[in-house]
Amino acid sequence: MSDFRLTAESCLAGRRVARTFERAGKVQVRIEERFPVFVLEVAAFGALQSQDIQHFEAATGVTPPAAGNAVHGRNVGVAALGPNRWAIIAPSELSFTPNDNFAVTDLGSARTCFIISGTKAAIVLAKGTSIDLHPSVFPAGSAAATRISHFSALIWQLDMEDGFLILTPRSYAHSFYDWLVLAASEFGGETQAL
Repeated sequence: MSDFRLTAESCLAGRRVARTFERAGKVQVRIEERFPVFVLEVAAFGALQSQDIQHFEAATGVTPPAAGNAVHGRNVGVAALGPNRWAIIAPSELSFTPNDNFAVTDLGSARTCFIISGTKAAIVLAKGTSIDLHPSVFPAGSAAATRISHFSALIWQLDMEDGFLILTPRSYAHSFYDWLVLAASEFGGETQAL
């Protein structure tokens, strides 16, 4: 019998998935795919009890953030998708064992992760979303499940230097990437393509 092995592959393999747009020698926008990325969606049923919070902390290294917020833990990021719903994002496989109050769904193969950074990153994203991305309204650590252009997305403001993390459905990754490149093209010539 044949031995089959599953391996993770970028859905953008073979494409130029890191682009930098510069003007006057200054990076305006950088678009890159973060790969591999593993994503779990965790939902809690009802109010969290102290043992639920301890279970969450043991798996992620952080207290569950409130809706609209995101935090970093032990090599993981946790973004609140809504009341008692979180996306746990990691660069390597991770485990979150369900219990009586948690349901866990593996979304790793269903999502593509992009990092959009640079001084004009918020302007590029603002072209496609109704969320006010100004740091006074959407500061570092903010997260929202929304639409960017016509694509569903999780947007997370990492910080002003690191920019934004965007999770979008894998099936739309090519189109979303093309939209990002088009939206960023006004901010200078492309200087690097990997």
